Amino acid sequence: MELEEAIEKLKDKKQLVRDSGVVALQSIFSNSEIADKQKELDAAVVQVKELIASDVWEKRHGGFCAAKVLLPFFPADGTFPKDLEELTLQYLEDGEVRVRMAVGECLYALAQHEGSGLYTRVKDHVCKRIEENVKDDGIKSADDANGTTLPASDNRQDANGNGAPDVQKNIAEGKCLETSLKALQRLMEGFGEHIQLPIDSEMWVLVRKTFDHSNRYVRETGFFTLASLCQSATQDSLKGDAVMIAEGLALGLADNWSQVRYAASIATRNFMCKTSSYNRSFYPQLLPAMCLNRYYAAEGVRLFSQETWKLILGESGREEVGNHIANVVKHYISQSAAENPQVRESTCHCMGELMVKIDHQKIRPHVQSLIVALMNCYQDLSWTVRDAACSGLGKAITEFPDEAQQVVFKLYELWFFHLGDKVSSVRENTAFVLGTAMTTYKEDAIEKVVAKLHHIFKLSENLSEPHHCHSPTGLQEKSCCSRAGVHAAVMTLNNVHTSCNLAAHEPITWEASDGAIYLLRELSKVAPDRAAEFLPILAKLTQCSGFQQNQFLLETLYRLLPFIAQNVGKKQFKPCLESYISPLFSALTSGQRLAETASGTCISKLMTFVGPNVFKARLDEFQLRALQARPSLNSALMPQ
Repeated sequence: MELEEAIEKLKDKKQLVRDSGVVALQSIFSNSEIADKQKELDAAVVQVKELIASDVWEKRHGGFCAAKVLLPFFPADGTFPKDLEELTLQYLEDGEVRVRMAVGECLYALAQHEGSGLYTRVKDHVCKRIEENVKDDGIKSADDANGTTLPASDNRQDANGNGAPDVQKNIAEGKCLETSLKALQRLMEGFGEHIQLPIDSEMWVLVRKTFDHSNRYVRETGFFTLASLCQSATQDSLKGDAVMIAEGLALGLADNWSQVRYAASIATRNFMCKTSSYNRSFYPQLLPAMCLNRYYAAEGVRLFSQETWKLILGESGREEVGNHIANVVKHYISQSAAENPQVRESTCHCMGELMVKIDHQKIRPHVQSLIVALMNCYQDLSWTVRDAACSGLGKAITEFPDEAQQVVFKLYELWFFHLGDKVSSVRENTAFVLGTAMTTYKEDAIEKVVAKLHHIFKLSENLSEPHHCHSPTGLQEKSCCSRAGVHAAVMTLNNVHTSCNLAAHEPITWEASDGAIYLLRELSKVAPDRAAEFLPILAKLTQCSGFQQNQFLLETLYRLLPFIAQNVGKKQFKPCLESYISPLFSALTSGQRLAETASGTCISKLMTFVGPNVFKARLDEFQLRALQARPSLNSALMPQ
């Protein structure tokens, strides 16, 4: 009765019901001695074979899922394992993908059950199916192999929103190829590491072909399959094709799709562990991408790559990067122009890391090329790339001021322009890097910053006028070179792609004023006396209103004012204190949450800085009452 119910569930249209039938079947035979239920077991096998022979794919799927459960209850030389082996090969290219996946699971179970003999019997058939599905129209162009274009089979549609006919054919082939590869993958995983197999060159070459396929799912499965092959292959069988495999892995580690990179990362770790006695010869191909992926935006790729780096290189990572610095820099520069913004962002972080961690004598010949690449990325359409590039340029001028000096005039153009970036973190980071430039280049940089601040604050007097209320989106777009422009840029100092006269005659925006406040904070750290001359001008900025983003500008001003005051000192700040009091208390009671919170924090910090009595002596009756109504501003010392 229980068996009949389980078999009926295996026929159901719903996946959830079929799964419950598999669980029920497992429960029937695992809770008792097989000898006691041999008749039921034999009956189950007959019915499972009938399910597999059905024209209904749900029944075939249920049959293969049940077959995997029943297999362990039969001896390896029994009839059912042999029959199941024939059935898996027969249905390897079933019309339903879920049936094909179930066939792969049966191959996994058979490999565990029968051992290495199965490999000899089925590998030719499985490889033939893969070979027939690797079509010429499924191979990517050279550019797409490097992840610079989207796979046509992933994104092309006809007028009705369906895949175009040739693309549908490509996808269908890709799906069948993907599941055939998955079957090979599961077969090898079934053997496990304890069974070492003599993988022939034909199989390595066959799997390598899938790395160039236009369907990203095929590429992903191809790398997973390679990972399982590397685990089960003997060292001798891998050695002859190791160079070819390493070249393919390098493509996967730089793929445009995160899932493919992750699969390639797993395959790379298994490959490098299997070839541990001679894997140093593959460092030129694999080390650059392995190093870059430690900063990749996708967490799975990043964390796995970091673990692999420690496992393979141990404490010698910096030394090996230095030894292969030309290959690393070449890879970084190419990846800085990748289509995927996550790749460009990761590359910027890595280029900054190179200039800080690698021996200066080894990296110095390549610094100018890295700076040019960072400058191009600093004009990127993606703000995360601009932010990372800005940080990288800061490290460049700190570690290599002489090399950066050669393009510093173009750097100032970019820095001053991006003080008005639409994204707050880019504005703040830009100001921070300008602070680094002032520390590095002293008076020359300070004078340029002071002149720029005067320019911005003078124009900021017009912020309340209607045509200055909103960010000019076209301005930001003009500053960002297209990806095609980056691709075409030649990496020499004479061909740095920067917008001409970025800062000349631009309309002032509230973002530029916001960035100028961040820059004033940096100036106050380096040259407090020069920063003090802007305190009266900064007070006038508190009176700008009538535009939608006013509260954001005030929030930045009041958040940074205490830091600027501390840097310039009490003697310089006290004469200007009164000019800030009225705007501070107006913001405190404005009803705008950002401005209220920032002004309250600012009042508390300024009271602590100049002294409560000195501060309160400058308040009128209304302001004193407002202060008394907020005891926290009187008593709490806000964190610095």
